[in-house]
Amino acid sequence: EEGLHILMGMPSLAYLQLTVGFRGTMSPMTVSSNGFKLLEVFHFHCNISYGEVGIEFAAGAMTALRRLHLSWRARLVRLRSSDDVGMGIQHLSSLMQLQVETWCVGATLEEVEALEGPVEKAVTLHPNRQTLQLHLHRKDEHLMFKDEEERKRGRPAGFFIPLAMLEENALEVYILVRWFLHSIALHRVIYGFSPFFPPRQQEDQVI
Repeated sequence: EEGLHILMGMPSLAYLQLTVGFRGTMSPMTVSSNGFKLLEVFHFHCNISYGEVGIEFAAGAMTALRRLHLSWRARLVRLRSSDDVGMGIQHLSSLMQLQVETWCVGATLEEVEALEGPVEKAVTLHPNRQTLQLHLHRKDEHLMFKDEEERKRGRPAGFFIPLAMLEENALEVYILVRWFLHSIALHRVIYGFSPFFPPRQQEDQVI
């Protein structure tokens, strides 16, 4: 919260990319009408482990903001709102473009929709709702569970390791390994050999 207030005190700030990482629970930071007067583009990545989305917008906040990009992990975070409206996005009066990127790894469909739904509702209440562009993107949707029962079984469609038994960091490592193996397979298809085992040069035979 203290770091956010420092940023709010920068009067000429027009572009901000902020990542919030925290393991455990924390109260969301509130952006009031006292700062970010000239901010036009805001990228916010929430990397909180099993907590609430780390930011909320009060009435009159970020009056110059035109583009907002939100990124979060559906399995780890949740929205806190008594009126089922996401984060006070409807208070960003000049907003023209809203992009929401939801990481679906290890999450259920219900958890993903619980994040997207309030955001969509906030857009319907926004004063610029007729022209406001909303882009919802689900990252790694094929690694998402259909429901809690499927997650307990640990086998979403196309996945063969019990994700429910892995920690979050292990999930990321596993996805990286899958990408690495896929790259090796693609190299073999294109060039006919593995990048780690190039074909041996045939020695010229002297007749």
